[in-house]
Amino acid sequence: MNKSPDGTKIHVQWLKKERKFYVPDNLKSGSPYVSEVSIESVMFSHVMSNVSYVGDRKGPYLLDRETKTMIMDAYVERDQNI
Repeated sequence: MNKSPDGTKIHVQWLKKERKFYVPDNLKSGSPYVSEVSIESVMFSHVMSNVSYVGDRKGPYLLDRETKTMIMDAYVERDQNI
């Protein structure tokens, strides 16, 4: 995830789920699937743990139980305040 120069937009590389892991998603051309989004729309960042034995940036990545719980709690809190 990279911040834009003015700090209002960031580039997000998308992941896709494969079994219990997440791996970077790619376009048909093979290039990374990336979106530019407002920083204010991002709820969490840096929540994936790279579980590659060799530290390969391609992963796979894992979302740990504590992070899943934090995300679900945040949605519950949001829903209670709507």
